Amino acid sequence: MSLEITALLAKIIFVSDHTGFVVAEFVDCHSARRFKATGDQLRVGKSEGQQRYRLFGEWRQHAR
Repeated sequence: MSLEITALLAKIIFVSDHTGFVVAEFVDCHSARRFKATGDQLRVGKSEGQQRYRLFGEWRQHAR
């Protein structure tokens, strides 16, 4: 399912300097629900907690 979510960056979990792949935790601005997002085009800064993002993509449940 494709969707768009506006969320605050809560925590950067992993960033590959080589490939640009990012794993980060966000808080949905509407529901306050926490979730993790991954991607190659997810540009994150070094500060957490105040950066607001509009995320576009597919929602999937990971086995872990």
